[in-house]
Amino acid sequence: MFDLGVSVNIHAWLHTTCLFICSKNAFCILALEFRCHLAGGTWYTNYGFGYDSVGDDYKVVAIPVIYGKDDQVYSEIMVHGLKSDSWKKAPDFPYYFDPHVNGKLASGALHWVVKESSKSNSDKLIAAFDLRTEEFKLLQQPEYFDRHCDMRLGILEGCLVLICSF
Repeated sequence: MFDLGVSVNIHAWLHTTCLFICSKNAFCILALEFRCHLAGGTWYTNYGFGYDSVGDDYKVVAIPVIYGKDDQVYSEIMVHGLKSDSWKKAPDFPYYFDPHVNGKLASGALHWVVKESSKSNSDKLIAAFDLRTEEFKLLQQPEYFDRHCDMRLGILEGCLVLICSF
């Protein structure tokens, strides 16, 4: 496993996802071929990267999201295990992701802010993708004033942090 001085950046160009892993001991670039099976209008892909300690594997999670011409939003969850060097489809997750926001790793899961619908006034929720089971679940949220605030996630000393701006 990488030590605490690790920096990971994920960038995508056309159908290739490049994973840049930097630590104080090494620098590695992995180019992962990724094909989105969805077709339609405007699209973006959210990414996450983390370590599955049970399976002893580093995993890249790619979530392509397509805004179709029929005003519907379509997505799929793809997981690439570095040990197997292959992509596989994870179970669907019927929530809307903020565009271009990478997952935050805490407690063996990648976390994103999601909504139940594409409407701007939809409640925002916190979703966790468990790297071991490769499934999403919704987290119980803390009590706060307004779920319509500008919610962001962060990591502080290995813990997930919720930031709300009103």
